[in-house]
Amino acid sequence: MRDSKVLSVRTRASKTLRYRLAWLGVVGVVAASAGPVSAANAGAAVSFSRWQGHDRYGTAAALAEGAYPNGAADVIVASGVSYADALAAGYLSGYLHGPILLTDPRSLPGDTITALAALHARRVRIVGGPQAVDPGVAAAIAALPAAGGGKLQVTRIAGSSRYETAAAVAEVPAPSAVGVVGGQRTAIVASGANFPDALAGSPLAAGAALPILLTDPAALSGPTADALTRLGIKQVLVLGGSAAVSPAVDQTLAKMGITVHRLAGPDRGATAAAIANWAVTTLGFVPNRVAVARGDKTGGGVDALAVGPLAGTRHEPLLLTDSATEAGSATLGYLRTFGPQVSGGDVAGGPAAISPALKARLEALATGSSSSDPNPGTGPAKLHIAVANLPDRTAAAVTVTGPGGYRRTVTATTDLTGLDTGAYHIAADPVTGADGTRYIPTVTGADPTIGADTPASGTVDYYTQISAATKVLDPAQIASATVNSDGTTTVVTAPGAPALKAGDIIATGIGPATPDGLLVSVSNATAGGQGKTPTAAGAAAVGSQAQTLTTRPAYLQSAVPQGNLDFDAVLPPQSPTVQTSTTSTARAGSAAGSSWLKNISCAYNGQMVLQGALTASMAPALHAHWSRNSIGATATATATIDSAATATINAVNECTLPATPLAPERSLTPIVVQVGPVPVVVVPRLLFTIQADAQVDGAFNSAAAIHIQGVAGVSYEYGQAPEPIASCTRSTTYEPPTVTGNALVNSTLSSKLTLALYGIAGPVVNVDTSLHFGAQSAIRSWYLSGEIDAGAELNIPPLNIDISKQDLIRESFLIAHN
Repeated sequence: MRDSKVLSVRTRASKTLRYRLAWLGVVGVVAASAGPVSAANAGAAVSFSRWQGHDRYGTAAALAEGAYPNGAADVIVASGVSYADALAAGYLSGYLHGPILLTDPRSLPGDTITALAALHARRVRIVGGPQAVDPGVAAAIAALPAAGGGKLQVTRIAGSSRYETAAAVAEVPAPSAVGVVGGQRTAIVASGANFPDALAGSPLAAGAALPILLTDPAALSGPTADALTRLGIKQVLVLGGSAAVSPAVDQTLAKMGITVHRLAGPDRGATAAAIANWAVTTLGFVPNRVAVARGDKTGGGVDALAVGPLAGTRHEPLLLTDSATEAGSATLGYLRTFGPQVSGGDVAGGPAAISPALKARLEALATGSSSSDPNPGTGPAKLHIAVANLPDRTAAAVTVTGPGGYRRTVTATTDLTGLDTGAYHIAADPVTGADGTRYIPTVTGADPTIGADTPASGTVDYYTQISAATKVLDPAQIASATVNSDGTTTVVTAPGAPALKAGDIIATGIGPATPDGLLVSVSNATAGGQGKTPTAAGAAAVGSQAQTLTTRPAYLQSAVPQGNLDFDAVLPPQSPTVQTSTTSTARAGSAAGSSWLKNISCAYNGQMVLQGALTASMAPALHAHWSRNSIGATATATATIDSAATATINAVNECTLPATPLAPERSLTPIVVQVGPVPVVVVPRLLFTIQADAQVDGAFNSAAAIHIQGVAGVSYEYGQAPEPIASCTRSTTYEPPTVTGNALVNSTLSSKLTLALYGIAGPVVNVDTSLHFGAQSAIRSWYLSGEIDAGAELNIPPLNIDISKQDLIRESFLIAHN
């Protein structure tokens, strides 16, 4: 049994309370407004402290005094009815080294008054506007005595909405006060429409100086975006799943040049467990303590509103329960994982928030006892777990959970017997082999339902392998990437990025410096631009410095020796913006916008004018797959072109217009997929051009319009001949020409689509459409004809595919003649 001392202290209510101090740290503090509260399992090796009052205001007061037993000059007061302001105040609490007290919006509770005196407060920041905390409450606080004499100094921090208030709170400290994680200023963004995710993040705000900003679930709120910019935030932790915070918020943050990490689980308890695990593994929060609060809507989270400062000052993560009596599988799983290290914890609220039985069960799990859990092995059901594609002497990391809090860890192919009937879940984590290769699992049959007579099975396949040399970098860790004329790319990493050496492979997604992603192999590395080449042994020494790297394109198979890539992407139609461009002075009133005009000087002072209107779009589609059995890709593009052209020529001899872009090459919506942790980026690019030539002896004027929809592409499977894909429909209109002499005019509109994988190369689809004008005045003969040509290429170096199929569509047709 742990050696302990029993001390007595006097608290705000002038009652004598008893608490225990462990020989090597606090393991329990028991506080109450109406007398001592005894531990539920006094004989257990681990005891969680319960912090409670008569109501939410008394509980907040008990938590405040527990967090700051020696008092606090600065105290924050927020509404105990509207959760948003109190949650956003967690960051300010850590900065001021002061707790959060709660108040009724219209009257100041007695427990809050007593706590202000017990804390020896001098200054009070009220968070929230007059609707959240009435001016009368602010006046009542200002009338209270301050420690050392005089009255309390009261200031209000508020905005016109909860989003503006959270932003105002975050900007009270200077930007330099923001916590740095992985070399980047980091903030938290959570839903402003519900409390649990922000609640689980509040200890991080108080203990690691990470501002909590709130957002509308559907889109990043304007005040939040502005605050992120002003604070110089480069990294954001988004708390909660897509139902809590839409992926659109992630996309907006990424466009702002901010790295996004989402911490989420299938429910609020699982999200809290994910945040807790991240706090321990990344922020250095202590694994030997944990705070627990009720997280369901019925409980309202009110008892836990003020727990953030307590957990933050002790650097302990916060877990949420499903109800007063049920912990939830994720909370139980966290305690089973970290149970051997847990020596104590804190429970927010009284028995109505966390029942004595639930508290005892949590303590038993933390102790390592399973006496409060169902004893597996007596049920009628069976589950077979198959583990595949791991080398010998490499253990899998498979977790099976099921009814009644069942949890088992599986490291190899196993039969689990004696199970209770019901729904189970199979989850697996990546593992690392002896040579540094990372094995990424996929789970088949992850959610079996087992009956007494219906055994089930699940397969965990570690087929995907990530090379030990592969370094997956956040885009923010790349300061710049410059493509050189010799085919190399000079990459400069940001300070704090992992140290790299020759032979490493960099895989990076889309970011400000890598708009097309990056998949390259390092051939040379210098630290800080000083020419120092890191060795394998000394690479870690330069991890905090910027590096200048010379790199060459890498094959995907080098980064991922074995993997599964399987995706279909169909992008919406994309159109260029066509601007008027001339080689000589355009006539007044010439077309603009989607129209074009080309004045071409011809030999012997002749001139050709081509003008028209263009509506053109290209809808690309790409399917690619790569696995142990096959490799292949299919690329198509559907081109829809409406082109009206008028040709006016007055020349002798020839006129020529070389291929000229009608608009700059345009990058379309990127496609991003993952092979394990390795991002695969496909960036389509679209280019439309016009070209023409004429042979004229006299004058010619005519017009024609053509509507074409063509599909061109190519499909490839390893070991088989490429298969072309082609189809075409068309319609035309025309205006009969007027001609003096003889004329032959060709006008060609070309469209080219390139899908660039990692910015190197990719599927290429070409669709060319031509309009031909011809006339001979001597015999009063004229004709208008058209031509369509389309071809496709598959050139994907990372997948070692290089195929060309031209002349997929080649069609000539007569529009009209006399």
